[in-house]
Order: sequence, then C-alpha cells, then structure tokens
Amino acid sequence: MKKLMIVTLALFSTAAFAGSPMEKGADRHVQKMTQELNLTQEQQQEVREIYREKGEEMRELHEETQEEIRDVLNEEQRAQYDQHQKDRMEKWQEKKEKWKERHGKD
Repeated sequence: MKKLMIVTLALFSTAAFAGSPMEKGADRHVQKMTQELNLTQEQQQEVREIYREKGEEMRELHEETQEEIRDVLNEEQRAQYDQHQKDRMEKWQEKKEKWKERHGKD
C-alpha cells in the first residue's frame, strides 16, 4: 500500500488541487483503493485529505524551486528558461487536449 501511495502522490506534483483535474484523479485513485483494499468511509476521507494536503505542498515546493532556479540565472538565461517553461506548458496542454479527445473527457 505504501508503494501505491508514493506512486499516486507523485502523479499529483504540479497542479493546484481543489476543483481541479487533480482532485478528480485523486477521487479515481480513492475509488480504486476502496475496491482493492476495502477502505471504510473514514479511510476514504483521510486518503482524500492526504492527497489534498500533499498536492498543495508539492505545488508550493514546485513554485519555490522555480523561483530559486530563476534567481540563480542571469537575465538572458532567465528569459531562455522562462521560454522553455512556457513551451513545456504548451506541449503539456496539447497532450492533455489530445488525451481528452481520444478518451471523450471534458
């Protein structure tokens, strides 16, 4: 179970949680864990709360890391880094949209 939790938490490392696709993902994981491990209602709530707390912590850590990295770079490097981050986000959005099209998701 510990391994399952670690892998699952790793999936939620970059987005805000409440009302997000991340929260929907956490719900799917809780449902699967409930089926496989026969979680009680109380356990389900506790696991959801763990996802919410850890997701927020990981998002904040990610933001802090990005800022610390930017602080190390000179102006030219920072511009290149920012462009790289923007390009990565655009590619991620494209992949997300394609996935939604293939799977018929909102």
